[in-house]
Amino acid sequence: MEMQMSKTTPYIKINSLHCDRCYECINICPTKALIKHNYDEEKLAPFPIHSNCICCMACIEICKKNAITIEGCK
Repeated sequence: MEMQMSKTTPYIKINSLHCDRCYECINICPTKALIKHNYDEEKLAPFPIHSNCICCMACIEICKKNAITIEGCK
């Protein structure tokens, strides 16, 4: 898998309606651009740290629900 570097900060979008909260994307991300968080015991969709994203697309490839898109990657 070839990493694509971007000069602008990528914008990671998580579609919370499609995300099943498996957190595979969090586990595979090499730069911790996605983190897990809970709110009142409720499992929420991963939270993006846009500035950590290097546009490797590993999260998109592993997501079985196609819930992740990234804008600003070339």
